[in-house]
Amino acid sequence: MFWRTAFQPGGNMRIDTIPATQLSREHIAAWRTLQQADPALDSPLFQPEFTQAVAAVRDDVEVAVLEEAGEFVGFFPFERSQGNVGRPVAGSLADMQGIILRSNIELDAAQLIRACGLTTWQFDHLIASQRLFQPYHAFIDDSPYINLSAGYDAYKTERRASGSSLITQAERKGRKLAREVGPLRLEWNTDYPNTLSQLVAWKREQLQRRSFVDPYGADWVNGLLERICETQTDRFAGVLTALFAGEQMIAAHLGMRGDAVLSSWIPAYDHQLARYSPGLVLHVEMAKHAATIGIERIDLGRGYNDMKSGLASAAIPVAVGCIECRPLRRALSAGWFCARNLVHATPLRGAPLRFYRRLRNRFVKA
Repeated sequence: MFWRTAFQPGGNMRIDTIPATQLSREHIAAWRTLQQADPALDSPLFQPEFTQAVAAVRDDVEVAVLEEAGEFVGFFPFERSQGNVGRPVAGSLADMQGIILRSNIELDAAQLIRACGLTTWQFDHLIASQRLFQPYHAFIDDSPYINLSAGYDAYKTERRASGSSLITQAERKGRKLAREVGPLRLEWNTDYPNTLSQLVAWKREQLQRRSFVDPYGADWVNGLLERICETQTDRFAGVLTALFAGEQMIAAHLGMRGDAVLSSWIPAYDHQLARYSPGLVLHVEMAKHAATIGIERIDLGRGYNDMKSGLASAAIPVAVGCIECRPLRRALSAGWFCARNLVHATPLRGAPLRFYRRLRNRFVKA
């Protein structure tokens, strides 16, 4: 246990860095108040329950508590790894990252990182609208979402008007599934036995096929998924959903629900039924049900694929980059991101991009 205290240079800001497991009721209440005041922080990943769930399975999760004039004005959750390198809670498993901060607080990001006792803070899904981190963006990407604020029918109409035929395709595939495999049934927040373990098995198989990093072999990741499923509060809930064709489970999804936002976190499906596009059918069926229970947005996660491009109503800009307090490492980091941007910009990027991903994957740890 520890309690690190620092002061923001040039002001009266007090910064206490504490284990996330030591957050008090007063901390949680203030955190919620600050989050509710900022619409950019409506993702369930900004709820304190998410940080607490990760802290329950990892011993390196900390929170910088920002206090001014005796009032809590900010919370900065992070993980501390060897060499005092920081990253967002749950690392790249967190589809939205940032600081919980009162809007009128002026803060220097590099000084915040130093006050936390960190040499570096790396991010890859940072809310791009947070001004204090903008000087450290290496590049901006899209995090697409489904807009259900006017209901499912309005969403479906908008997608058709935009020229997307993906929902029509999903409906056709669903009818084919029903004829050839069995009637479709969506179980929202299911307690069907072994759903989570099957979901993880499908996801690991998918990542292996695509030569992507597989974090699901780590004990803490599997512990986190179980804890997310078990967490059911008014403000935050894990949602484990399964799609059946007859008695056969063909796709599953673990998400997190906040007030009116569902994070589409871990979807997977039975690859043997890939010709039916069960992942696409699952997302459309989820959107139909979500709209009936007050969910106004489904976040699909950073980056595009054919499914996201066809289903997404719009996107939230998110940033990739780092705050590096060591000059030499700062130069190396800048060179790395420059190389990455050149690889992505080249019209012949296929082979260079695959090489970049293999190199990146060697250094990315769960």
